[in-house]
Amino acid sequence: MANLTAPRDDSRQTGDLVEVDAGTNKIFHGAAVTIASNGYAHAGAPKEPFVGVAQESVNGGLVRVYTEGVVSFNCAAAVGVQANVGKNVALVDDNTVGLATGNDAVVIGIITKIESTTSVRVKLR
Repeated sequence: MANLTAPRDDSRQTGDLVEVDAGTNKIFHGAAVTIASNGYAHAGAPKEPFVGVAQESVNGGLVRVYTEGVVSFNCAAAVGVQANVGKNVALVDDNTVGLATGNDAVVIGIITKIESTTSVRVKLR
């Protein structure tokens, strides 16, 4: 590539809210979003690259996702205990987290608050 010879639009985004292509996949507002092996975003699945939490519901096309912030997720009762604050979590499904264990766990964030035995607040990473 050659150097610029005139100004160009760099299409800058702040990075805390980005658009990703969901192809023909349905994604609901509030769902964790991951990228499938075909490169399209879909409702979150364990061990896939995590991109964020859906800011809107879509039935295919582009979906806006939050990549930063603190979000509530469902969890198993064994996760929703005070001793787990500060621990890493990974997805169980598109709205549930569990403690990140094993070398293949994809960490999506850390627990910052226990809301109940079945709900935690997670700081996204």
